[in-house]
Amino acid sequence: MVALSKKLRGFLKKLLPKFSEHGIKLIITTIILLLPYHSIWSQNYIQGKVIDKEGNPLVGAIIELQETRQGCFTNSLGEFSFSGLKPGKYHIQIQLIGYIPQTATLELTPYKNIDTLFQLIPTVLELENILIESKITQIRAKEYSLNIETVDAALLQKHLSPHLLATLSRIPGINYSNLGINIAKPVIRGLNKNRVVVLENGIKQEGQQWGNDHGLEIDPLGMHQIEIIKGPASLIYGAEAMGGIIFFKPPPQVKNRLLETSFFSSFMSLNQGFSNSWSLATQIKNHSVRVRTTTQDYADFQVPATSFQYNRFILPIYNKTLKNTAGKEKHFSIYWDINAKKYILSFLVSHYHQQVGLFAGAMGIPRAYNLLPDNDSRNIDLPYFNTQHTKFICNGKIFFAYSWLEWDIGIQQNLRIEFSQPHAHGRPSHTISNEAVHLNLKTLTLNTRHHWYIKKWHHVIGLNFQAQENNFKGFEFILPHFNNAQIGIWGYSKYAPAKDWVINGGLRADWAITKITAYRDPIFENGNDAIKKNFQNACYSFGISYSPSSSINLKFNTASSFRFPTPSELSIDGMHHGFFRHEKGNSELNTEKGYQFDLSFEWKNRHWLMRATPFFNYFSNYIYLAPSGNFSPLPGAMQIYHYKQAPVIYAGSELTVESHPLPCLHIALYSEYLYTFNLQNLRPLPFIPPNSLLVEAEYTFSKKKSSIWKELFCKIDSRFVADQRRVAQNEWPTSGYSLWNVSIGSEWQYNELQVKITFQVQNLFDRSYLSHLSRYRLINVPEAGRNFVLTLLIIFSRLHPLT
Repeated sequence: MVALSKKLRGFLKKLLPKFSEHGIKLIITTIILLLPYHSIWSQNYIQGKVIDKEGNPLVGAIIELQETRQGCFTNSLGEFSFSGLKPGKYHIQIQLIGYIPQTATLELTPYKNIDTLFQLIPTVLELENILIESKITQIRAKEYSLNIETVDAALLQKHLSPHLLATLSRIPGINYSNLGINIAKPVIRGLNKNRVVVLENGIKQEGQQWGNDHGLEIDPLGMHQIEIIKGPASLIYGAEAMGGIIFFKPPPQVKNRLLETSFFSSFMSLNQGFSNSWSLATQIKNHSVRVRTTTQDYADFQVPATSFQYNRFILPIYNKTLKNTAGKEKHFSIYWDINAKKYILSFLVSHYHQQVGLFAGAMGIPRAYNLLPDNDSRNIDLPYFNTQHTKFICNGKIFFAYSWLEWDIGIQQNLRIEFSQPHAHGRPSHTISNEAVHLNLKTLTLNTRHHWYIKKWHHVIGLNFQAQENNFKGFEFILPHFNNAQIGIWGYSKYAPAKDWVINGGLRADWAITKITAYRDPIFENGNDAIKKNFQNACYSFGISYSPSSSINLKFNTASSFRFPTPSELSIDGMHHGFFRHEKGNSELNTEKGYQFDLSFEWKNRHWLMRATPFFNYFSNYIYLAPSGNFSPLPGAMQIYHYKQAPVIYAGSELTVESHPLPCLHIALYSEYLYTFNLQNLRPLPFIPPNSLLVEAEYTFSKKKSSIWKELFCKIDSRFVADQRRVAQNEWPTSGYSLWNVSIGSEWQYNELQVKITFQVQNLFDRSYLSHLSRYRLINVPEAGRNFVLTLLIIFSRLHPLT
């Protein structure tokens, strides 16, 4: 300090020659006195320790600081720390398998650092994620008035299915509509297509959501966690989130992880399918990079059937194999995260490529010779489709005192090309190419949000903007050129008047414009006139969460929602092969409006979890397809379906019961019930999933601390699906069924190497059944038969040495 004082005196005498010696001493004294305060301001930190009930340190607990997306593991003393933080409020989450997760809100002031202690309580229930969707609302699941479900990467790998949504359908209220075993769309509480929003890194996935034969163009093996909100989420996530959202989240930045590489491989007997995915993640100072590449190659898949029905004709299925359903997929992504003291930046670049053959009996007019075996189950012949989805996303966050500003920028291109033989669609094959449908959708998305705290209040205001351009070409018209743009502003507030009560709510307003180009098919003269529509609407949301004790949580939410008619609903006029029908749009459609009510009752202790989530939805202008009774002039299209609007009711409930009668035994029951009613024609709505019940039991053998073997589990589950007799006019009912699945798996760890192996038998008894939401149901083709699944996951992680 003396040396510093002498250097300052010499510098100040040169800089201020006219100052007296007394004045220079006063300046030096002031600078030295201010140095400690400057040090405190620039080096604020949060540190703490995690212990068990006996006070012993817990090693390896995951600590996440939500605002900065930082994470770390507790060291050998149970300690952790985050430094270089700006003053403000921070949400911290502590998780460790075998213990109840904890979360806390910590306030960091300019002149005070935080040193805290967390004591975790043991539990035999599965690990819960107690802080959800921090990116948008920064609110815990207990405080959020809608029902939340979370799925992590471990569960996805443990229950690997031919497509991601088959795994997510284990959650009550989640279903899917599918085309075979490789293409599926999410259904939440009976609502699907443009009523369910899929997000990746905060950006809404924009493909061809209007078609059930267009799957999700996201690599499921690249996800760290999937969050599902069931219920009206239009306030925050936009007009189309009437049914809910599915949010794909990247992994947090773990600061003491130097290098992680993983390899995942799987085999499925059903279609002789091989999947391989490799990832590499590393971190240098405040930069982290994650690269992933995934490939899939599968052959024609098998069904427990020898024939199918097309327009009253019975046609053969040779060798119980649907010819030309093979496919190939290649996906690549790179994620770069910069976590500085004052800001966070992240960039995602991804490319999804899928090429899949289409069963000749499900597209165009089937010819007998097209159904004959070709002795090559892996070739892809006509008809087939090629889908490519390229995406660039930039997320950012800037910190201020007690507030922060976030933004998301997304650029997407979705290219879907369907190839088919022109004569199968009544076209002269010598005059045109095999390119039946070519859809090129480009989307620009901009989101911004500002968060700030005032005592017991947390406020968020946001703005969303999206612009789209779709171009069409091909010999089979279905959807014309269009441009649309939409902008929305919203505000959300959370108020905690007491420890047990949380109240949240907000308002939103949106404006949209859609321009559709006129088109007329030169042969069949189907098409549309030019359309220009302007829309505007507003909605609200209000909810309460009450937790009188750590075992009980009660929720109520009421909200209005809306959805603008899509270009396909306004202008489509062509054969939709996904449903063997001629779909015709309606340019007079108005905004779809809904009034939705949700309740949630939850009780739990160390060994039991019970949750019931009833809901009631009323839509005043619900948009749906209805049969006209007139046959289409298009080849193979059968009946014409028109888009109409009517007042309808959606109501139902989900029930979850989980029990651990023994620490190593898990028993669970999940059920879902859904009721729909069209108040105009006094009939149920079409394409509604039947009621179902899932029962599962899992036994986990205890691990030995001294052994590299960590875990061995055995599991059996059965899904019971009821008859679906409540169907719309001219919709076929389906019979109920039951499916049994068994699985066994084990995990080993040796130093920094982790290995997991799982073996499953799906549809154990090779049951033949029709899924009510499958497009193949319309030609009497059952779902896939027995399937053997083998998965292997290898993870190598190199961490900083524990201190």
